[in-house]
Amino acid sequence: MTPDRLVVFPGNTAARLTRTLAAFALIGLCVAMPSGPSTAQSTADATAVRAASKAFYDALATLDDGKAMATIWAKTPYVTYLNPSGSAITLGWDALQKIWADNSRYTKRDVSLQSSYVHVVGNLAWEMGVEAGDVVLKDGTVRRIDANVTNIYEYIDGRWLIVSHHASQRPK
Repeated sequence: MTPDRLVVFPGNTAARLTRTLAAFALIGLCVAMPSGPSTAQSTADATAVRAASKAFYDALATLDDGKAMATIWAKTPYVTYLNPSGSAITLGWDALQKIWADNSRYTKRDVSLQSSYVHVVGNLAWEMGVEAGDVVLKDGTVRRIDANVTNIYEYIDGRWLIVSHHASQRPK
């Protein structure tokens, strides 16, 4: 068939074809979309994601060689990180673990989630909220943190692990 030709079906063939295609599309959607409890956000999942979030902020306060953060992040090439004062996105666990291993600039990181909204769909969850607190640098400088944040979690090997953290300074 060439592009300039119009195909005309005799009688009700076009209507039957349309109904058949619509039925196949509907069947395809039903098969592709999970049904039942797995599509609904369960209280247990939301609670588990909140626990993973708390673990992230606890690890953030831990000024070790990166071991605390290594327990709560997915070790994947697609994890992403952007802090409130950052100008570049860190991509991949290999790059991110170097950031968490170097705490030489800080004497304290006391940041917590002040409010949040969590939503879970299947094996992914996201949390949006406001993080606040203080970061103290080795030279004594105190940086006040007041940021909008989005954290994304993935359910991997029976645990909710963080796969993305993006914090942006809130407008003054």
